[in-house]
Amino acid sequence: LKEYSNQHLIYSGIKAFKNGADRINVENLPGLRECGWDPKYYKELISESNQAELEKQNRELLDAIKSHEMAWPFLKPVDPSEVIDYLEVIKDPIDLSTIEKKLDAGVYITREMFIADLQRMCDNCKTYNKESTVWHTCALKIE
Repeated sequence: LKEYSNQHLIYSGIKAFKNGADRINVENLPGLRECGWDPKYYKELISESNQAELEKQNRELLDAIKSHEMAWPFLKPVDPSEVIDYLEVIKDPIDLSTIEKKLDAGVYITREMFIADLQRMCDNCKTYNKESTVWHTCALKIE
């Protein structure tokens, strides 16, 4: 396999964030080009027109979810003062208001990133709440 693939190569990883960076140039990621990444595709992906259309579609979906009758548990973050052990069980919480802030900030450069946060929100709910609860049912309906 080593003759046909470079899967066996291990790169040191990204050190910039440890040094205080909040952004990096993706073209400089170790191993990215070697795995077939094409900077031309990335530049097309993040073009202004593509991002505007993606944001419009994501916002329409977010608005539809927020207006759904079963979305009420997801509108705001879970309050850890009311649900004491929530952050012990759920290590990466997310809710619709946080997703909306990320959408406003332009964080979602792909549809998959946006959908992943929505799915994580439902998964968190199903992880924390038993199947017999209304919250679990809400997560299933929103999915």
